[in-house]
Amino acid sequence: MAEPRPRPIPTLLGDAVRDTQELVSKEIALLRAEMAEGLHHLTLAMSLFMAAGVLVVTALMVWILALVKGLAVLLQSDALAAPSSGACSRPSPSGCPCGGGARRRSRAWSRPGRSGNSVRTPPSSRSAWMNASTTRKRRSKRAK
Repeated sequence: MAEPRPRPIPTLLGDAVRDTQELVSKEIALLRAEMAEGLHHLTLAMSLFMAAGVLVVTALMVWILALVKGLAVLLQSDALAAPSSGACSRPSPSGCPCGGGARRRSRAWSRPGRSGNSVRTPPSSRSAWMNASTTRKRRSKRAK
């Protein structure tokens, strides 16, 4: 066997730099491929967690509804079983979006016929104190 011919140092350095560049570019390509695969797995996991959260909240609401209906049957209470007797049907000061906390309605709004704008009562059915109050207001206006 013949001995390989010795190569000059600049040629060896050039080969080393070229091999290093090739190695770094292959490592970067591998890192990109692994990151793309990892990102795919991450997005899949996040979407599955969100779907599971929606299912858990739905199951919790169904469980609470079944509990309330069961209590209504156990206590023989039609008021508990009525859909309008839930906590979200009344205005809530805590800001519950389904309870009207955003609009801050008064308690008079939740009782039909209690507001003066919705139902006008004839003067004959008013109580004595309302008549007295109206009379006082008229007298004070006349005095001015």
